[in-house]
Parts: sequence; structure tokens; C-alpha cells
Amino acid sequence: MKNKFITSLLSGAAFLGALVPATAVDFEIDEARFGGSILDIPTPERQWYREYDMPGINGEVLFAPFDWDLRENPTEGFLRELSTPRLHIGTTISFHDHSPSSLYSGVTWHHALGSVLFIESSFGGALHNGELKPKWTNNNTKLKRGLGSVLLFRESVSIGANLGDDMTLVLQLSHMSHAGLAGDDNSGQTDVSLKLGKKF
Repeated sequence: MKNKFITSLLSGAAFLGALVPATAVDFEIDEARFGGSILDIPTPERQWYREYDMPGINGEVLFAPFDWDLRENPTEGFLRELSTPRLHIGTTISFHDHSPSSLYSGVTWHHALGSVLFIESSFGGALHNGELKPKWTNNNTKLKRGLGSVLLFRESVSIGANLGDDMTLVLQLSHMSHAGLAGDDNSGQTDVSLKLGKKF
């Protein structure tokens, strides 16, 4: 019970990362992304699950970068990118009840690899509507995963390309779990999404 309480506090804090000081955040929408997802991709320890590779959709909004660097001569390059992440909020909607849908929020770091390619990483929290404990069929086949906690950590890595001045294409690998802080039921979920983005 203590571990679950600690996890709820930690992942709740990550999920509510949007509530940072207003002076540091510009809540102007910077980019909106939408695309398809494959939910719960099969990792080696997950091959024996009855269901995986479920279809879904993903939508995400990214806000203008944080303005933490308030010095007279702000940093440039990688250090600037590190100190000015973008707040994001998004949702993944599952088309099958074996994989949960989720609502997530956090911060995204963007790193340009020239004028076309870029990589991103993100960290935050997620709320989901899946099972907390695993469910089994009569012949001992796992029917649904047990995610262990309603509030989970969520992190992602992405590679993307600029398709002109105001469009992007992003391939994202994301994972949500409670990092073992809320008991033994911690199967987690790993998704892959391909999204088209519109910059504003």
C-alpha cells in the first residue's frame, strides 16, 4: 500500500507537469500531431500473451517551448534545447479492449539533426483505463495485462523529419509503467506511433 501511494504521488506529479509556473510557460499551441498506433508491441517476455499488436490512434498537442533561460546572453545549441522543452498533452485511443486507452502529459525535448531530421525524448505521466491486475482464461492463458496502478510514468523516444516549413512526420516509441514502485503487477505497455504534425 505504501509503494502504491508513493507511485501515485510520483506519477501524479509527472502527469500534472502542466502546472508549472506561468512565467515559464507560453500556453500557445506550437504543434499538433495525429496518427495511427500499434499498442502493446510484443517484447520477448510478452510473446505468450493472448493478445498484442492492437490498433489505435494517437493525438498530441505540443505547446511553445519553456523559457527557463532568462539570462542576458542565453545559451545556444544543445544546452538551449535541453533547457527549453515543450509541454505536451495527448491521448492514445485503443480500438480493442485488450489494450487500454490513455491520457498523458509531460515535457518533450527536441534536438535538430540538421535542417530536416530531428530526434525527441519525453517524460511525464499517464492515466489509463486498463486492468490493474492480470486477467486469465480458464486454460491459464493471460487475457489482459495487469498494469498495477491507474497513474503511470510515460516516456518516449522519437525520430522525425520536417516536411517543409509547417509539417512534420514523427515515428515514436513510447512506454508506460509504474517502474516497479506499485507492486509486482507491472507489465507496462509499449506502443509505436506514426504521426503527421502541423506547426502553428
